Amino acid sequence: VVRISNDIIDALDRLSVTNQRSQSKTPVLRPSNQEDRIRDLCDNGRESLERRLYTRWMWWLTGVRKPEEYKQLFLEHWQEMEDALGQDPSGPFFFGKELSVLDIRFIPFVEDQLASPTFFKGADYLRDAKLSISKYCTVI
Repeated sequence: VVRISNDIIDALDRLSVTNQRSQSKTPVLRPSNQEDRIRDLCDNGRESLERRLYTRWMWWLTGVRKPEEYKQLFLEHWQEMEDALGQDPSGPFFFGKELSVLDIRFIPFVEDQLASPTFFKGADYLRDAKLSISKYCTVI
């Protein structure tokens, strides 16, 4: 659950100021030097991390045949997201201090993924994770 969205609001404000200075009308939510990373994380169809993480999450929540295997697959993909968030420690977003399309794509369902195991599985399985995500959004 996001308590504080100040990081997102501040980043959007910075985008606005930057665009006014450069007289560009388009926010730089897709840095040109990061296209491969953006593709791998959220724009590569079913192969992107965003889709793979979502799929594993749904398997874990709804799957009944192999619940432990589904949980493990989800946690492996969750760690992959944690590693991606940790690549630029200069700020709370995937590209450090800069908000990008990655953050906008991940934030809504990551919130749900943090809350749903407690609700549907009766335990907080992500409580003990390192959670770089805690710098990504403030969680309860």
